[in-house]
Amino acid sequence: MADHEGTGVQIPPLEGVPDDAGADGSDPGGWGARLVGKLDLAIGKLGDVADGTSNTARQLAKLRQEARQQPALVKVSTAFTWSSAAGAQMCQQGGTGAGVLIGGPEIGQQWSVVQIIVGGSTLAAVVTGTAWFLVAAAPPNEQSITSVMDSATTLPSVAWYSPGQFYLAPNEALYMVITGGTNGAQYVGSVAFQNSPFVPRSTEITM
Repeated sequence: MADHEGTGVQIPPLEGVPDDAGADGSDPGGWGARLVGKLDLAIGKLGDVADGTSNTARQLAKLRQEARQQPALVKVSTAFTWSSAAGAQMCQQGGTGAGVLIGGPEIGQQWSVVQIIVGGSTLAAVVTGTAWFLVAAAPPNEQSITSVMDSATTLPSVAWYSPGQFYLAPNEALYMVITGGTNGAQYVGSVAFQNSPFVPRSTEITM
């Protein structure tokens, strides 16, 4: 007859419990301590995985930040119609004037020009005059010699520059000015430069 009082029910041994453990799972042999130790070890491993994931995310974010800080090679081209009229001013892309704005760095950026090509609208186009490249914070309508970075007396012309040789700060812009050119002729300038985050530079003055 079944023992409804439960005194005759046999409790199977718990896995991993020593033979001298009580039927109620009591732990005279330290089984509970070992279980807690195993749980601590498992939690520790999960923590290591979480730390590894966090480290990977930090490294990925660092690589992305470094990539954004690397100089990007950019090329811009501009064209304008040269005017020999007295008092002709700087113009925008596609305009008419004594010179044209090529562009300049955005706030927080800097340019290091690596190549300049200047000539007519096509390979076969013949244009005359001298091309000047001026760097200034405002349109150099006075065409001051102190703003000149380079010039080309024979057109078409291709010039190369080493990094840092031809530099524009965030508040500066690059202009192409033609002197002695062909009135009404179209001139084209193409500039390749490295665009990178602005890094202040010291100024060296030799007396």
